[in-house]
Amino acid sequence: MNVINEINNSGWHDWSFDGLVADYDQVTVEISYNTGEYYNSDGSEKENYSDERVIIHCHNHIGFSCIGHWDENIIESIKVEKEGNLISSSLMRLKNLYGESPYPSSLHKNINSTWYQLNIKLIDGNMVLIACSGFSMEIGE
Repeated sequence: MNVINEINNSGWHDWSFDGLVADYDQVTVEISYNTGEYYNSDGSEKENYSDERVIIHCHNHIGFSCIGHWDENIIESIKVEKEGNLISSSLMRLKNLYGESPYPSSLHKNINSTWYQLNIKLIDGNMVLIACSGFSMEIGE
């Protein structure tokens, strides 16, 4: 199964959005899911509990956004789409900055590449959006 299908066909509801790091060529999203209990039977917090962790790498990003974040980090859904407002806005901005056909970058970005939009919807309705050319994932504990 390719990474896009794996992202789109996994159940991300109730996972936690733990972080986003952007660098020159990728945006990295970290999410986790608690697979155990936080508390002992006496109500005290467990010292050791297990989290399942996933890291999604968004390669050759051309934009990302999260507007209106307050205090929510629980995920409702994650989907990858071939079209989206962030892709359109990012391409328009790039053309505005660099001309209709910007020179390919050292990362082999091409304005006419296929672009994808990663949509992370939090349970309060806020969206984290990332426009990029492809994905890879790391799954672990």
